[in-house]
Amino acid sequence: MGDEYTEEERERMAKLEIRLENIELVVTRMDLKMDAWQANFVSKELLEEKLKLQNKEIERLQNELERLDNEKKSYKSSLPLWAAAFIAAISLIVSLWRM
Repeated sequence: MGDEYTEEERERMAKLEIRLENIELVVTRMDLKMDAWQANFVSKELLEEKLKLQNKEIERLQNELERLDNEKKSYKSSLPLWAAAFIAAISLIVSLWRM
């Protein structure tokens, strides 16, 4: 009595079964996509830590550049002194040679 279904009910159940299978496929694909997304996902904490390390490295490089600029300026400022000493030494050699 309860097992007998009409033709309409059987067709309806067949359609619903097909829709359910399609929904299962969609959910499975979405699950795979979520797994792939989570494998490539970078957490906020990890990203912040990486950015802090990069900021420290940038700051270190900026300090190094500033130090090198200061060294370059000090070499440039001492260049006239070396030139004067070189000229004085040549003058001394020339004056001693003429004697």
